[in-house]
Amino acid sequence: GIPTETSPLPAETAPPSAAPGTTDRAGRRGRWVGIDPVFFVKSPELLKSLEDFYGFQAGFPLHSQLVSRNPEDQKPKRLYLVSKGLSDVLRTDHLEKLKVICAGVKCFERQDKDEVVPCAYRLAQEGLQLTLPHITKQKVNLKFGEYTQLLSARALPVKRDTSDAATKIFCPESLKQFDGCVPGCCVIIPELPETTDLLHSFAPVTNPEDLAITCWLGKVSVSLMVSKADAAQLLERVGVDGRKAFVQPKPESKRHEKENESIANVEDVPSSEL
Repeated sequence: GIPTETSPLPAETAPPSAAPGTTDRAGRRGRWVGIDPVFFVKSPELLKSLEDFYGFQAGFPLHSQLVSRNPEDQKPKRLYLVSKGLSDVLRTDHLEKLKVICAGVKCFERQDKDEVVPCAYRLAQEGLQLTLPHITKQKVNLKFGEYTQLLSARALPVKRDTSDAATKIFCPESLKQFDGCVPGCCVIIPELPETTDLLHSFAPVTNPEDLAITCWLGKVSVSLMVSKADAAQLLERVGVDGRKAFVQPKPESKRHEKENESIANVEDVPSSEL
């Protein structure tokens, strides 16, 4: 779970004057050449958009432990969650005496897109185990077969139309859940089948949230936001041969996937960039 603050943070006092050519942690430049400074996310508009879009519960420390490596006026590409202990240390390090190479777990990434969505940041797969237990919106529980089919095809139609493509893949309950989500990032969670096979795999699965994946919900289709390698690994974890699972999409599904290519970044950023 995410630790919550039990006492107020120490008051920030004005730091001594910094060396020429440098700024303190609240400035735009970092003290260390070639290393981006750490900035706490304080924008009320940004934080409110995350809270409203994903329905974060009060226990998640959005307002105290979320940081970026760019000033907010530059629209940070990635937002990281740090521990309370590290948060306290960073707040007292006004002169950036600490050389912070990397810190925190990437939980959000700005989604550059053409269409307008209520929240500019999507959930990062790397931090999903931290954020998922605390969100109440943008979640879809799929049947196990629907989940594996989405992992295999990477994009599937969800809009009901004359072709009935969506209704041939998803049950009415699943389509109703998609209808209840706002276009943008969503999280897919599978319903575990009534079998003990998954309990005896090389990576036993007892909690369906361990198999959750981030997706992009468009106007007509839903697309994976995890790499092919990660999708194949998830398929193998649930007993499906990932090397043979990827099917050639039908022309209709291929069109839906193409429409979302400009919206969703299918390949996640390598972990080395954290």
